Amino acid sequence: MALVISSFVALSWISWISALLGLFHPWLNFLLALVVMAIALRFLLPVIRMPSCFGAGGGKLPLYIAIILIIAVSFLNYFLFHDSLSGYRDEGIYANDAVYLAHHGNLPFPRFHGYDTRLFLNTAWNAELYGLFGYSGMKLCNVIPFAIALACVFAMVSDLSRSRWAGLFAIALISLSYPFLWYARRTNNEIFFFSTVWIPIYLFFKCLKLTRSFRVDFSLYMVSIPLPAFIRPEGLLVLALGIIGAIYIFLRHALGGQVYPLLAFLLLSALLLASLWGGYELMKTKYGDQFLAPKTAGSGSTAQQALSAAKHVDVPTLYENKPAYTTAAMIRFGFFPALLLIIPFLIYLVAFRETRPFGIFLVLVAMPFAYFYFNPNISFDFPWFLRRFVAVLLPLAFISFSFIAFRLGKIAGIAISAIYLSLTLFISAPVIFHQDHRNVIRHMDEIVATIPSDSKILVDRYTLGDFTLSGPLFFVYDRDAGQVTPWKPVSLSLVGEHRTAYLITNAENWRKAFRGGQNIFDESVNIDNLEIVKEILVPVCYLKPTCEFQRAGNVDTWVSMDYRLALSNIEIPRKKILDEYRVIIIRLELSASSEVEPEGETG
Repeated sequence: MALVISSFVALSWISWISALLGLFHPWLNFLLALVVMAIALRFLLPVIRMPSCFGAGGGKLPLYIAIILIIAVSFLNYFLFHDSLSGYRDEGIYANDAVYLAHHGNLPFPRFHGYDTRLFLNTAWNAELYGLFGYSGMKLCNVIPFAIALACVFAMVSDLSRSRWAGLFAIALISLSYPFLWYARRTNNEIFFFSTVWIPIYLFFKCLKLTRSFRVDFSLYMVSIPLPAFIRPEGLLVLALGIIGAIYIFLRHALGGQVYPLLAFLLLSALLLASLWGGYELMKTKYGDQFLAPKTAGSGSTAQQALSAAKHVDVPTLYENKPAYTTAAMIRFGFFPALLLIIPFLIYLVAFRETRPFGIFLVLVAMPFAYFYFNPNISFDFPWFLRRFVAVLLPLAFISFSFIAFRLGKIAGIAISAIYLSLTLFISAPVIFHQDHRNVIRHMDEIVATIPSDSKILVDRYTLGDFTLSGPLFFVYDRDAGQVTPWKPVSLSLVGEHRTAYLITNAENWRKAFRGGQNIFDESVNIDNLEIVKEILVPVCYLKPTCEFQRAGNVDTWVSMDYRLALSNIEIPRKKILDEYRVIIIRLELSASSEVEPEGETG
């Protein structure tokens, strides 16, 4: 396990540093990681042994089933990977940026999605695998870290509960639940973040045991705790807690397990929580209601007006009852029983001296992420809404459920866990074998092959519905592509230095929205000489989201909505849509009046 974790951590660090310096090269990074691993192996060989879960109770059967489960889930997520390159939300941004980084060795913008440049470890990791294995590597971007994290959770829960059956059901509930099946097949950073959070938690658990591999475990723990801070802003909290945990481990090891390390641990943790609370109050004082509200589609002033207006609405609004919405969603998806067991599980760990330090550490890690339960700060449509709970709360809930179930005995634990797992599979059924927008990227190969490489490409934003094409055309295929809409006239001045230009749209939009070119081009385009050079039928299959009232309306749609109406609309996404678009590629031509005449000789 140590060798696998160290390989993953080493390649992650090297990918991030090289991308940060603008010196990213996938194969050079890989060779450098091999050198680091060769050096690390010198220290790992003397202490490499079977993980502690091999000594847990329950026999070899649950261990073999766990291995088969991890392999099966990995294959399933690989072959049913969603084609995220053409996505229109975060997953498309992450995928396209990763491909650009793999091709060019750097990212062309100083800031990344509104945050500091350092928050692109997930992009660097995706770029590394894409650079090594092409599009197949993109499919592996979540498979590898997810498999490692599941193995860590299995080992940790098996050792903690003294039952491999508990470890097996914990990872079964995690890997087969709706949000994990969904996000493990997309290029969002939730699965990668989940992995970089739970790997250090597992290493902290191992360090507390003070085994002969302590130095290796502690070294891996120290180099792995910064990784979450380079993925998401809340990862900074994990880093801060990880440093406090490292201080505790060091003092405990140095002082032989006396009470002083635990007191120092609690004191530092209290200082951290006090500083977090102070920062929260400061931000609330500075930004008021807007700081407490989820992201909105409008500007800051518009959002502030909507929030102010919501206070004068007679009905109880969704803005004021976000915890109720979260609770209703957790009940609907079957997660609420497991979430209820988090507190008893943590109390149990803290109550016993042997598990107290680990219990306190889990409490501290869970507290910042529990904030999302009361203020998710995300769009309310599903399965998008579930993103906030993938990293910590849901895994901790499933671990708590499995642990407590097997405290009742082996037979009772297996029976209770099997029933809950059956419920989980029933809820997850729509996505177990589903693949969003399957093979869209393959049709893009055909589109690109039709258009000369030195041409400007204008892409109708709604050519394939919600799935944008301009992103992958620019990032993946290195074409000069830009988006157009029916509401803004297009001039061939956009062509720039290119000799020709092409428009990509679909037949229905061309006929209705663009009206055969009359509703999009200015006088610089000769609409009488437009040439349709190719038509391609592109099927787009996707799972229809539910509760899209925030995305569909303006900023005050959800703010002033009666929360009881919102709760009644919560549904598990089950409906699969197959849209067929007849994509047309049109060659554009300058009108005679807009052509630039050559300058004559003067004399």
